[in-house]
Amino acid sequence: MGVACSHGALICPHAENAVITARQRWKPDTVVHCGDFIDTTAFMAHTSDKDKSEPIAPDIVRGFQFLKDLGVTHCTMGNHDERPYRYMNAKNEILAYAADRAVEHIEGGMKKLGIQWINTWSNRDWFMIGGYKWMHGYIYNANAARDHAEAHGNCVFGHTHTSAMAKGRRDDNPTGFNIGTLTRISEMSYAKTRRQTLAWSGAFIFGEYCGDKSQLWLHENKQDQEWILPM
Repeated sequence: MGVACSHGALICPHAENAVITARQRWKPDTVVHCGDFIDTTAFMAHTSDKDKSEPIAPDIVRGFQFLKDLGVTHCTMGNHDERPYRYMNAKNEILAYAADRAVEHIEGGMKKLGIQWINTWSNRDWFMIGGYKWMHGYIYNANAARDHAEAHGNCVFGHTHTSAMAKGRRDDNPTGFNIGTLTRISEMSYAKTRRQTLAWSGAFIFGEYCGDKSQLWLHENKQDQEWILPM
């Protein structure tokens, strides 16, 4: 089972309850979070004074509470998770110290929960599970599912918050699954005027794998608060 983009304190409680319930019913051996398990709004570049005042520690605590409650076994770094790491060597010592403490919190939390953690974000970082690359993703456009599949073959990713399944135009017929977001979409203030937010959607993926073969199903919930689960 896989989820992505829960964004710490910005997680939607309806989405959270739904995916935890789905996990309890499906009982998967492997649960992957494909990144952005925290939001780290205060570390955002070119942010407003309001965003700079957003608490850091409660956001990380909330992110880890969700990982624990969902029983996540694997987690990839997303671009929001990476934000504190970028500032560890900042010239502003206050910022560098805050970033260092945040990173200690993240690394310690992953170790405490026994989660396999990829602590870098790039176009070369993923878990290979069941013949699919489980990654955060990095391409941000209307054809992200197709483009990730064409770049990487079979893959599952988040990043764009828009659930989708698309085939890559290659002779190995790869599939790209975009598994959406679990946030309170209307409260993502940094994107409040982007038309693409109207296409964002709650989602998760579940299925079975044996060796390098997988059968996966994408379940999306659009932007509704009430979730109807497939199991």
